[in-house]
Amino acid sequence: MLSLSDSRTGSSAHRALLPCAVTPLRPPPPPTPPPMPPAPPSAPSSPQSLSQPPALRPGPIHPPLTITASIGITLLIARASMNHPMTDYFRDDVLAKRPYLQLEWCVRALSHPVRTEVQPEDGRVRHWIHVAELGRWLRVVTLPDGVTLHNAFPDRRFKP
Repeated sequence: MLSLSDSRTGSSAHRALLPCAVTPLRPPPPPTPPPMPPAPPSAPSSPQSLSQPPALRPGPIHPPLTITASIGITLLIARASMNHPMTDYFRDDVLAKRPYLQLEWCVRALSHPVRTEVQPEDGRVRHWIHVAELGRWLRVVTLPDGVTLHNAFPDRRFKP
């Protein structure tokens, strides 16, 4: 039990401290909504539809994307070129990690490749094109649909 000396009278008598109510400084958080019920199971798909790639949805129209490299080079990618289908990985990582890449080169590799191969392990498609501005061969990897950009890099080992 805590005690307090009476400083007004100077006596050494102690009074017991009574418990008091403490008011909270912040209001309590709002109650959380109940969880959503699970979605009903969809109809089983046929084996033929499983082998086809999912339908592409048109992506949102983005404002111009500015990418700044660590050496201070800033690239401005035109809004029209951002309408080409690409994975989040390509848009957020590949273009940021390789600021010298131009989306125009990647799209040109899809329309006029020197060679095209399908990766046996995942079905992704490799496209090669020579880029004179780089002085190198560019490998562009798409999803199995052959259109959605997934990766792009200069390929040192490519032999035409």
